[in-house]
Amino acid sequence: MIFYMGRRWAILMSESNAFLVRETLPEVLSTDFHAYWSNYAVGFLSDPVDVDTPDDAATPVGLRWIQAKTKQNGASTNNAISVQSTDQNRPSAAILLCSTCSNTTNRCLFD
Repeated sequence: MIFYMGRRWAILMSESNAFLVRETLPEVLSTDFHAYWSNYAVGFLSDPVDVDTPDDAATPVGLRWIQAKTKQNGASTNNAISVQSTDQNRPSAAILLCSTCSNTTNRCLFD
């Protein structure tokens, strides 16, 4: 799942199948998901998307992606919530593309 966090886009990695099923995703996000307590980790973060910069965009298409640092389990020091950040030593060569699937012109075959 990809979501916007206010400055960067994030690709969520989870062992839960609930994130993979389109029909249950809205319910999971509105009732079961908690950004700190849920069992997930951010796998990749985009470069910052700051207003009035060349990367100012409404979608993550074409942005550079960087692997996120490993999520630390449990409470961090001083009762602060631990936040995953980018590992600048691990950029990704992947680039998101936007495509419209069609059975006649562009078969995506993700059935």
